[in-house]
Amino acid sequence: MSEVLLQQILNEMKGIKTEVSDIKIEVSNIKVEISDIKNDISDLKNEVSGIKNEVTGIKDEQKLTNERLTSIESKQEIIYKHTGTLTETQSKSLSLLERL
Repeated sequence: MSEVLLQQILNEMKGIKTEVSDIKIEVSNIKVEISDIKNDISDLKNEVSGIKNEVTGIKDEQKLTNERLTSIESKQEIIYKHTGTLTETQSKSLSLLERL
């Protein structure tokens, strides 16, 4: 009977060893997956950094565009006023010429 009991214990130990080996393989696979995830996160961080730089550049360009637009609007207003003044002067001149 003790021989049978000993054989059962040995068989159970072999099963436990197999389970431990399987768990080690699973842990190894999980480590590989975690490493891949870390690499993906690093890549994403680099992409986000690049996007932030692009957005900063776009904001700077937008500021310049706004400044140029403001300048153009100011010049347009001056031209509009001068055009009005010239039109008024031309009308007066034509009126005086017609009287002659």
